[in-house]
Amino acid sequence: MLHSMAIQCLMMVVMATIGSCDSRPTHARQQADQRTTTIYLVRHAEKENDGADPDLSAQGQARAKALSTRLKDAGIQRIFATNARRTQQTVAPLAKWLKLKVQVVSADDIDAMVSRISDCTGENILVAAHSNTIGPIIEGLGGDTIDPIDESEFDNLYIVTITPTGDVIIKHEHYGQPSGD
Repeated sequence: MLHSMAIQCLMMVVMATIGSCDSRPTHARQQADQRTTTIYLVRHAEKENDGADPDLSAQGQARAKALSTRLKDAGIQRIFATNARRTQQTVAPLAKWLKLKVQVVSADDIDAMVSRISDCTGENILVAAHSNTIGPIIEGLGGDTIDPIDESEFDNLYIVTITPTGDVIIKHEHYGQPSGD
């Protein structure tokens, strides 16, 4: 029984350690808590078809490159994508350019995505998700409700800024070729 409790305690410590996005020393984390967090959210780029887990189309691949060009100097420190290939392919050019590993979170678990993003206080983060999850992610981060994203829209770029005082500012921009062109 004592051995079992020791293992449980050790597992809790390990999970707490690896579950955190921020591996910096406590002093560095406290300084980061006083900085602005910026989250860039995009819907995946155009997909090949409507299959279960399609790849990006040629147009989608061009959009992914446009996203990389748009954000290569934005100071991105973390990249999150859902477990769908199209979201991961959307951020792949930027991840390669910045030599960052894409952190994958289930598309069905908005709370987990919000939690992972929230653990990265003071960082610049890119998130690729879906038309029906971008809004709930923004709301989970404390932002206002956004207009629904139409299935034909792929050029939206939402920039969510969380200030050190906790204010949430949302900017809606576009990148790449306008959707539908």
